[in-house]
Amino acid sequence: MAGTQHLNLGPAYLDGWVVPEHPEAWIEQEWTGKLRSQTGHTKFHIFYYGELMDELIAVTEFAPQLVIAENAVNGEQIVIFDGTRHGYDALLCETYTEEQQNHRTPLMRF
Repeated sequence: MAGTQHLNLGPAYLDGWVVPEHPEAWIEQEWTGKLRSQTGHTKFHIFYYGELMDELIAVTEFAPQLVIAENAVNGEQIVIFDGTRHGYDALLCETYTEEQQNHRTPLMRF
């Protein structure tokens, strides 16, 4: 349907954790939104597993990236990105062990 904007609500795995912002400005392959905890808080500490390279979080020899937002008020955690479950490699190429999926430590503060 020409002229109809498709409302993209963000990544499906973050459903219930994000609130879209400025959908009128969205273009294809772009989404802006705000992370919100189940209790309504919007301030978070960000932790990651991976190798920091030029302010980007990259894979390590052991496992892919993991990015977690932790609610600054009550410690509730939200997985923002998990390279063992999200993205091209997890979908099409790689299989990860239980250790790679669940034992990526230490998490560093971003």
